[in-house]
Amino acid sequence: GVLVAALLPCFWMYQDVGRRLHPLSHDAHPYRSWLDTYADEEFAASTARAIKIVTAAAAAAAEPARHRMAQAFRASAAHEREFFAAPLTNPRAWHRFEAATAD
Repeated sequence: GVLVAALLPCFWMYQDVGRRLHPLSHDAHPYRSWLDTYADEEFAASTARAIKIVTAAAAAAAEPARHRMAQAFRASAAHEREFFAAPLTNPRAWHRFEAATAD
C-alpha cells in the first residue's frame, strides 16, 4: 500500500499538468512530446486506475498502514511539486539539468 501511495502523485500530477498545459503546445514546442503523452486519454485512464488501486489498498489496510500511505503520498507530492517549481526557484540547477540532457 505504501509503495502505490508513493507512486500516485507522479501519475496524478503529470496527468494534471499535461492536461492543463497541452493547449499551449504547438509543432515547435520543445516539450510537445511530453505534453502529448501526459495529456493523452490513455494516460488519464492509467491515472484513474492508479487512483482506484490506491483507494482499494487504503480501504483494505489497517489504520497504521493508511497513515503510512498518507505520509508517503504527501512526501511524494511535495517532491513532485518541488520538481515543477525548480525552474522558478532555482534556475541555475534547471540549466544544469537541461545541459546534461541535451542531445
